[in-house]
Amino acid sequence: MAPHTHIKSVHTLSPIDPWWKRNLVTYHPTPKKSRHIKVPWWSRKCAAALQAKRHAFAAWRKNPTPPLRQRFHYLEAQCKRVILDEKRLAWASFCASLSFSISVSQAWSFFRKMVHPQPPLTFQ
Repeated sequence: MAPHTHIKSVHTLSPIDPWWKRNLVTYHPTPKKSRHIKVPWWSRKCAAALQAKRHAFAAWRKNPTPPLRQRFHYLEAQCKRVILDEKRLAWASFCASLSFSISVSQAWSFFRKMVHPQPPLTFQ
């Protein structure tokens, strides 16, 4: 039997190929969903500030000198400020868009995402 070269899904295999079906699921599992919540206030600006802060922290840990420590603390404060500004903008735009057509579950979902303690790891 010739090997399958263009398999798009396990479900498209014919029933006479149980070996392929069993082994594709075993060796190529479907990717799991990300456990990070997509927050409405996260932007490229937040991602850049967080990345700069992480790089400064790594540099300080590698070579703990007072100037690198000072730079890390400065970028940490700047990152907090950028995130708070983006949260304020998201909250203001949400409040401006409130109407009677929005459901209570949508409003509470937005509120829970606003107070979520951890930002995503990357910009999505």
